[in-house]
Amino acid sequence: MATLDIVTTRPAGTSHVDGKAYFETSTNQFIVWDATDGEWIQLDSDGTGAAPVEVNVFGSRADITANTSYASGTLALAEDTGDLLIYDGSVWNVYNADIN
Repeated sequence: MATLDIVTTRPAGTSHVDGKAYFETSTNQFIVWDATDGEWIQLDSDGTGAAPVEVNVFGSRADITANTSYASGTLALAEDTGDLLIYDGSVWNVYNADIN
């Protein structure tokens, strides 16, 4: 099972890996680095609000995890299991939103 890195506040600077994600405890937000715009994108923790994060890979979990040609930070939805998968550049990890 993959784990999501947890930080108190978002890292400073602009040299982060595109798609790097954290759970930020000071705001209770899931944040993802957008290297194109040079900013952190945050998703509201209650599941509402605008979120310019795209999931553009769909298919069975087996088909998705067999393909390792995607860029790090790619999000995929396994239609057969409902899992949200995040590619870290070498393996697919299941996003686990149950952070306690």
